Amino acid sequence: KPQAVPICCECLGTAESNPQQECEALVSCWGCGRSVHPSCRVYSPELIRHFEENGWTCDDCKSCIVCELSPTESEKSEHLMICEYCDQGVHLSCLNPVPEKRPKVWNCDDCRIARGMQPNGNIRKAKQELPEVVKKTASKSFFANRSVLGYDEDDSCDPLPPPLSPQQPLHTHEREKKR
Repeated sequence: KPQAVPICCECLGTAESNPQQECEALVSCWGCGRSVHPSCRVYSPELIRHFEENGWTCDDCKSCIVCELSPTESEKSEHLMICEYCDQGVHLSCLNPVPEKRPKVWNCDDCRIARGMQPNGNIRKAKQELPEVVKKTASKSFFANRSVLGYDEDDSCDPLPPPLSPQQPLHTHEREKKR
């Protein structure tokens, strides 16, 4: 692993001072040493733990989930679109069909499915298994697709999701009667 750069590539702050003038550890790319404050990327606590355990890759070193090439390895002159939930990336040109315009916010199909949303259906991933990072980050979603994440429908879901309309929340004993 290269030596970590002690300056955030987003805000140019250090571990002693993030944009909120607070101490915050930097995560460093295992490929090039570039560093970032997790708060500058708005990473979830689950994603930060994943990076601490498994390492982080910057957008230039991260490989596309379709062609498996990073922007620096690829002959494509485009940056990866990065999933806002799991930090996986894909080249726009690797999508099939390619969207008419680059989306401002992108979610990979793994995260969309794991959160109970319809997939875009235009990603042909090189590796089909669901990455651990998706499981870890999606499991905290109220709308998680529990069967995709490997949970039984009977597994407890604490806390309960908020009601979608003005209705009384189910009490624990009423929930047990319905099973």
